[in-house]
Amino acid sequence: MRFLTIARSLALIVLTVGLAAAPANAAPGKFHSLSPHLKDAVDLGRAPASERHRVVVSLDVRDREGLEAFLADVQDPSSPRYRQFLSQADFDALYAPTPAQEEAVVDHLRGAGLRVTERFPNRLLVGAAGSVAALERAFGVEMHSVQRAGKRHYAALDEPSLPAEMASYVVGVIGLDDLSERHPHVGSVEPAAAPRAALGSNCCHLSPNDVFAFYDNTAAASGAGETIVIAGAYAWRDTDNTGFNSQWGLPQLPAGSAQVCTGPSTSAGCKFSSQDSIEIALDVEYAHGTAPAARVLNYMSASTSTADFTTMYNRIVTDNPGHVVSTSWGACEVALSAASQQTDDNIFANANAIGQSWFAASGDRGSSDCNNILGVDNPANSPHVIG
Repeated sequence: MRFLTIARSLALIVLTVGLAAAPANAAPGKFHSLSPHLKDAVDLGRAPASERHRVVVSLDVRDREGLEAFLADVQDPSSPRYRQFLSQADFDALYAPTPAQEEAVVDHLRGAGLRVTERFPNRLLVGAAGSVAALERAFGVEMHSVQRAGKRHYAALDEPSLPAEMASYVVGVIGLDDLSERHPHVGSVEPAAAPRAALGSNCCHLSPNDVFAFYDNTAAASGAGETIVIAGAYAWRDTDNTGFNSQWGLPQLPAGSAQVCTGPSTSAGCKFSSQDSIEIALDVEYAHGTAPAARVLNYMSASTSTADFTTMYNRIVTDNPGHVVSTSWGACEVALSAASQQTDDNIFANANAIGQSWFAASGDRGSSDCNNILGVDNPANSPHVIG
């Protein structure tokens, strides 16, 4: 039996019996939070009440029209406001959710029995963790175990609801399912000759000079005084960096280059992985090869979940460690909820307002990036990210 049919049947039961029902004055957030993958999932029954998950509640920006007008001006060379970026404090005062709005969300989550785990200076996100029972109380949903593509997952059957006034400034809730996750864009290649390439047993080792030529660069940029932030998951291994630098005659990473875990220090996404750290290895090596004097920071998501990546994105904005942010991780836009995409776009708008430029790999298949379904990759699809 497919999930959609089961979900409709269960919805009727919820309406009749009142299981996990939302209060009468409840309303959904401004954007849909349910995963588009729900239609492909098979219901396995109610999730254990004691099972624990982490969620992120997203608050919307204020005066969106004013924010977009400012972003257009600050990036327009003909505007008197060109490159007159805001401080984070200025952004918070003009466009961030109000302290009272954020506090109301925090109180609601705690009142339902959830533990608030993260709060941010820009008040765009509130992170929380707790049991399935507490999540059901907080958002008026039923959490179920489901199966998709041969793997077991969890998911809410219903759109999350909040007190009506609060719902008017909440984008949605991220993390009520684990049906989507971020993935790296690294891919395998067939052996082929290339300019000044050193061909080894693992194919093609392209030097920074080759990359320089591929992009028709005409002048070298050392990157002195700049910081390149890499947004992703998993740690680099120092010996990989030193080996690459020695191979191509590069200096070692500048002082201040470091790795930043945006979750608990024991998080899998903050550790070196013999299978999954290849993306950060390539990112740091070629970022360094392109701008050898720039400091490089690896901001690591606690996991590949959309909630953890969103938290990592916002941490980069509120830390504001550099003006250039690059990510080689993404997800098919048609697989992500509207709330997740709007949340990230609010974060990227904040980034642009304070002078950060974000760059995202768009994948190799253009509008066929989503398993031959018309769609492109997120976050490269954001109007506030260069894809």
